[in-house]
Amino acid sequence: MSDLRLHPFALMGGLTAEDLWVILDIGIFNWILMALLPKWGKTAKLSLIFPILHSTLYSLTFLSLLLFPKEGFEPHPDANFFTLKGLVVLYTDPSIVFGGIVRSIVGDQLLGRWIVLDSQERGASIMFHVLAVVPCLLLTMLFGPFGWLIYFALVRNFLDDPKKSPAAKEKKN
Repeated sequence: MSDLRLHPFALMGGLTAEDLWVILDIGIFNWILMALLPKWGKTAKLSLIFPILHSTLYSLTFLSLLLFPKEGFEPHPDANFFTLKGLVVLYTDPSIVFGGIVRSIVGDQLLGRWIVLDSQERGASIMFHVLAVVPCLLLTMLFGPFGWLIYFALVRNFLDDPKKSPAAKEKKN
């Protein structure tokens, strides 16, 4: 049993962040799909399943906290989204931390998806994918925008610009 004071999420049947934590772990399948099957025709669509699932989880978490506050809940006067101090106060609540982590996971998965789709549009070979794109996916999974920045600023420069490719010029004419 956890010693955290967790708020049951009313819109999720009274489950708590600890109960729902396992749902976050299934997102690893999205990263595996993007790393191992970048050229598969269904990867683009299937790689949206987990961001949609986690976005739904985030939305229900947020709405539960907003619409069904803890009994006797009095917001801290310094809690807000506009200052560092206000955010630190908000993040003392484990249920809000859970929501923040879910939000980060969604963003990271969508960044990873963009990396894969962009690299495929630019004609990345399987070897390039393994040696350059997969490390960026790993960095994105672990550190979010840092992995995307490495891809965008460094790795992407070694791929063709689809707007300047012969195929793109043929489509124009």
